[in-house]
Formats: sequence, C-alpha cells, structure tokens
Amino acid sequence: MLHTESVDSSTFTLLQTLMADPLLDGFFLVDGTNIALRIGHRKRNSLDLFSDTPFDTTPTKAAHSKKYNETLVRKGLCSFQDIEYEEPLMMYGSKYSWTHVEKRLVAMLLEPERVFHS
Repeated sequence: MLHTESVDSSTFTLLQTLMADPLLDGFFLVDGTNIALRIGHRKRNSLDLFSDTPFDTTPTKAAHSKKYNETLVRKGLCSFQDIEYEEPLMMYGSKYSWTHVEKRLVAMLLEPERVFHS
C-alpha cells in the first residue's frame, strides 16, 4: 500500500505523469520520497528518478522542456556513466566494497518487508 498522504497531491500526480511517460521507461523513484510512500514516516515532495541503464539526455531534455518548466528540466536531468564499482566505498568511517553493497541491495529488493539493520 502506498502512503500517498506522504506527498502533496500535486507531487503524486506529477509522479504518475512522469512514470507513464515512455521516455522514462526503465526509470524508478529513489531516495526519501520512495521510502516515504512505502512506509509513510514523513512528508516528502522531491522526485528523484533513477535508471540503471545508460540513456541519452538530449531527446528527454528536449521533450520535457516543452512539457514542464525548462529550467527545472535543465538543472535536474543528468547522466552518470562513470561510476567505477570496483572502487572501495567509504561510509560512516567504515570501508565497504561495492560487491557488499550490491548484495545488500539485492537482499533488500528480495525481502521488501524486512527491516535491515547495519
């Protein structure tokens, strides 16, 4: 069940519009708003969409600049294709490998109802 009370109705409507957009196939909601919609722990109104596959920002930017606020589209659309997963990851003063993080994320996806602790 989504906790739609965690976001403004206009934000939720925009999310539904974006997720129905064919240019955003393969994108999914991440960050605090995703968590808020799932567990309803606080109010959020930002939309961070992520894709794990490379994409060309040019057609997406052109199409969305016509539909939405051009400044927001220009500032918000970016592509990171240079992430090196073999590099060690430093978090909270401890060293983690991307392999460890990936295994943990896969486990979280397979068990969405489980509460994970560090």
